[in-house]
Parts: sequence; structure tokens; C-alpha cells
Amino acid sequence: AVAQGGSPRATLAVAAVSRAAAFLQGRDYVLPEDVYQFFRDTVAHRLILTDAGETGDPVGDVLKSVRPPRLG
Repeated sequence: AVAQGGSPRATLAVAAVSRAAAFLQGRDYVLPEDVYQFFRDTVAHRLILTDAGETGDPVGDVLKSVRPPRLG
């Protein structure tokens, strides 16, 4: 569904917006929820999709397929 994925700059943007979200919530650490909240808006416009990707939800598929880290 994705012909070309996000660049390294897209990854940096996701990290920056996640840190900003955590800061605005009064935390000095990022939670998976911070990433999930802004991932779609930060990455979706950077992807080049195939015809199948135009009708599906490739960004949602990525979010569903990546498990958050666990402590311990």
C-alpha cells in the first residue's frame, strides 16, 4: 500500500511532536499515547501511496502492527 515511506526527517518530526505533547502534559518523558496521538498527522502527508493504499488506511495499519514497548 506504501510505495515510499517516511524519510528520516519524518521520524525526527514524530519524535519532536511527541516530546512537545509530553511537555505540554507536564512530563519529561514520552508515552506511546503521545506518539499515537500525532503519528497520523505527522507522517501521512509524507507517504507516497500505491493505488491500493489510496483506498485503505496504511498509517492505521502501521499503528496497529507496532506494539508499544513494555517495562520490565
